[in-house]
Amino acid sequence: MRRTLVLLTLLCAAAVPAQIVTHPMVPMRDGVRLAADAYLPLPGMGRYPVVLVRTPYGKGALSDIGYYLTLMGYAAVFQDTRGHGRSEGSPSMFMTEAEDGYDTVEWVAAQSWSNGRVGSFGASALGINQYLTAGAAPPHLTCAFVGVASSDLHENLVYPGGCLRKHDVVTWAEDNNETEGLALALLHPVRDLYWDPVDLDGKYGQVTVPTLHLGGWYDLMAEGTVKAFKAMARRSQARAGQMLVMGPWTHGGMAGTVQGELTYPANSQPDWMEALTLQWLDYHLKGIGTDPAATDPVRLYAMGDTTVPSERWNAWRAFDAYPEPAGFQAWHLRSDGTLTPRRGAAGEASAFTSDPAHPIPTVGGANLVLEAGPYDQAPLLGRGDLLAFASSALEEELEIMGMVTARLYLSADLPDLDAAVRLVDIHPDGRWMLVADGIQKARFREGAEREVFIEPGEPFALDVKVGSTYYVFAPGHRIGCIVGGSNYPRFDMNPQTGEPVNQAAGRQAGPVTLHLSDRRSSRLLLPLPDPGAHGRPIATPDAPRSR
Repeated sequence: MRRTLVLLTLLCAAAVPAQIVTHPMVPMRDGVRLAADAYLPLPGMGRYPVVLVRTPYGKGALSDIGYYLTLMGYAAVFQDTRGHGRSEGSPSMFMTEAEDGYDTVEWVAAQSWSNGRVGSFGASALGINQYLTAGAAPPHLTCAFVGVASSDLHENLVYPGGCLRKHDVVTWAEDNNETEGLALALLHPVRDLYWDPVDLDGKYGQVTVPTLHLGGWYDLMAEGTVKAFKAMARRSQARAGQMLVMGPWTHGGMAGTVQGELTYPANSQPDWMEALTLQWLDYHLKGIGTDPAATDPVRLYAMGDTTVPSERWNAWRAFDAYPEPAGFQAWHLRSDGTLTPRRGAAGEASAFTSDPAHPIPTVGGANLVLEAGPYDQAPLLGRGDLLAFASSALEEELEIMGMVTARLYLSADLPDLDAAVRLVDIHPDGRWMLVADGIQKARFREGAEREVFIEPGEPFALDVKVGSTYYVFAPGHRIGCIVGGSNYPRFDMNPQTGEPVNQAAGRQAGPVTLHLSDRRSSRLLLPLPDPGAHGRPIATPDAPRSR
């Protein structure tokens, strides 16, 4: 959703001659017309496979990519989405993208310079558009290349854990003239029928196209990328044509090695990515070369201590399918601030104060506008409104892969609260470097479709999705966990009054008890990979050649 198109080394392309057809107005089914630019290889007399990009950020900004694609033997069409740039209509905050994408694909396929094979391409908002278009199944959509995006905007973008991703969503909407759509989204915190147009749940079986899903472990839509890949690999009509690439990147961070406060090795910018991109387009749109999904369809970067070279972490690994956890290792939170494999004693508990007037600040993490990526959380320690836990130093490395979850047992004399959890790697030098973090609103602990309020003083269980990751804790490091009631301004502060979400007039502070006993043992659940399935190294390909 930034104005930077995270599209690999194509961004470096120099302008080359091409025939350009500017501002054809593409008719949508409701009569609204959307403006486009078409880039055609000279002399422009043939029929070509077409790469389609639909953007709210101004189609003219993509000219270098258009020229590059014509050099590679493709026509390229860049379109301003509804209500943006030169297009007609009102911005819809993605609500009309399925229909608009369908109509645009079919218009492109019918043009005299198109051979009827259309591949969609783009990242962030441009990637969201692709997922929604794929769910509408336009007959001439042939493949998709989706970067850092989500196919479920309620759970994986706007309301993760039922909590409004305040700063990123509001800032993006205000910066991109999407305030009407934002106002509607704020009226629908519950997952109801309003969200159906921007959610592929129940529609993955309609998807017919091979899709390359590109994401980052520190990206704000990492969960959406992984979810879309897994769902399409299981349920789409193109199951065998799905690929997933997940690197150690923030949103927009693929172009550099610095992520947050860490600098990853040069291999974090894979030298095989440009070749894979062209191989993907050539195979699906030109029918030449080999199927990229036939070899190493899942490529994941295992992260770890960036100061200690190792073949076990900070390396790419390839898999034949997404490696689901073989099991989960429980690390119990204890009242003495330790994190251990052992449950607490009877009656063991700790408490923190959650005050909406003094929220715990966001320090890095999966952000769009705020500073993003792995940041040291140590400056937060010592606050009275959070609890911090640390394991003893690890004697052996600990590899985790998949969704990290926190099972918390809480009680409070409040009708509602949020539980925010941060997983950190405690380095020997004392840094508490963020690995993943998540949040869950208590009233939505039984699902985003219904509200269940807290009974005063009664303990209740709450699961927090801390985040998906592929991380190796090195020997000598410690596992850390921070628990509190907020992560602001990434997430809106819960007023804790029980009033309707996004409509509260008051605020209520109060103590929150975290139960740590043998019967109610709050704990981290770390996903462990199959010990015999660590993936394969990825070979470096030959440099791509001009077509």
